[in-house]
Amino acid sequence: FSFLIFLQGKPGTCPANPCLCTGPQPDECRDDYSCLGRKKCCYFCCAMRSNTSSSDNSL
Repeated sequence: FSFLIFLQGKPGTCPANPCLCTGPQPDECRDDYSCLGRKKCCYFCCAMRSNTSSSDNSL
């Protein structure tokens, strides 16, 4: 059962991506659980990055 929770990721949604990419960048995370605290792994500014979710502004 805990494996199912892992697949769902952390709560919240990723922020909007304001960037226009000129090329790929190296990823900084691979999934939500590779990010510290309540941050989520989101596609942001041309790579996967740990970001504060849009429903959690405390970080």
